[in-house]
Amino acid sequence: MKSLFLAVAALSAQLTLVAARAVAVPANATFYNLQTKSATTTLNNLYLSSSNGTVGLFSNAKSSALNAARVFTTPYTPTGTLSLHIADDTHQIALLGTSPSLLSLVDVVSPTTDAIPKGQLMEWSTFTIDSTGNLGVKDGSALTTRHWVAWENTDGSYGIGLYDGVTTESRALANITITAVKAT
Repeated sequence: MKSLFLAVAALSAQLTLVAARAVAVPANATFYNLQTKSATTTLNNLYLSSSNGTVGLFSNAKSSALNAARVFTTPYTPTGTLSLHIADDTHQIALLGTSPSLLSLVDVVSPTTDAIPKGQLMEWSTFTIDSTGNLGVKDGSALTTRHWVAWENTDGSYGIGLYDGVTTESRALANITITAVKAT
């Protein structure tokens, strides 16, 4: 019984630490929808949302800003970049993949280096939004060929990721731009 009590106490302490790290939604937060722009007509003017930890284009939300994810930013001062939070202040958008050639957008709860899955690369708080609203990444990479892409999944949804622009990829990728549009 004592060991059960200690285990519960330890778990409670860990949950308290995780909760303490959560970023409160700033009182003056501006919310955005992330919208795609693409020469591929079927991928143009669609809205990103989150489902089961994946950020992408899903049939129930992609056509309407009202059903899409609402995102707010917080500054990450050490690198002059932004953290992107999906409405809930404990959720951050991150990039995840097995190699830096294609990193998928994911929704991560309270990311830490300890939470990175074995054999994966993951980064968060590396985003930028330029003066025209275009979403970018500033993570120290010298590659100038990196850009956003979308690919169709077997269920008809679309994955979204940052592609290095040079590595051969087995799936068909369509070039997109992601724009942060003020949510109404």
